[in-house]
Amino acid sequence: GWAFKNNVDIRQHRSLQDRLQAAHLLLDRSPQCPVVVDTMQNQSSQLYAALPERLYGKPGPWNYNPEEVRAVLEKLCPSPGHMPQL
Repeated sequence: GWAFKNNVDIRQHRSLQDRLQAAHLLLDRSPQCPVVVDTMQNQSSQLYAALPERLYGKPGPWNYNPEEVRAVLEKLCPSPGHMPQL
């Protein structure tokens, strides 16, 4: 499993009911974003995943600036279809 900083321990889900219970734990903390629950087959994750973007580094969304990301991507890929050499 994995744990939040506030010591709520969430074990690997074995059923949809487990996922719903975990979602209710989060909802009890009044999150500032929508809370959704995927199927046990992870259909939403497979269809949408983190595409087209995935963030690594600082915790988001506070340190994430889409305009800065666009500027970096435009610098790395100045023309459509151009793949940067990293």
